[in-house]
Amino acid sequence: MAAEPTDMVKMKLTFWHGKKEPGDVIEVRREDVRSWHGFAVPVTEDKPPVKAPTINETKPADTTSAKTKA
Repeated sequence: MAAEPTDMVKMKLTFWHGKKEPGDVIEVRREDVRSWHGFAVPVTEDKPPVKAPTINETKPADTTSAKTKA
């Protein structure tokens, strides 16, 4: 019997498994997630998280002077 799509969880391998390498994403049944502990971690998002800008990455203030040379 095939598992329902909602019963499948995407996991990223942290260890070699057959021909799969660490970093590869696999799908496992929800009830089998515990047996993959130490070999894979759940994938939370498909997209990488958006990095918030830091103080150093913001646009610097304009430091040019408005004075004219005489």
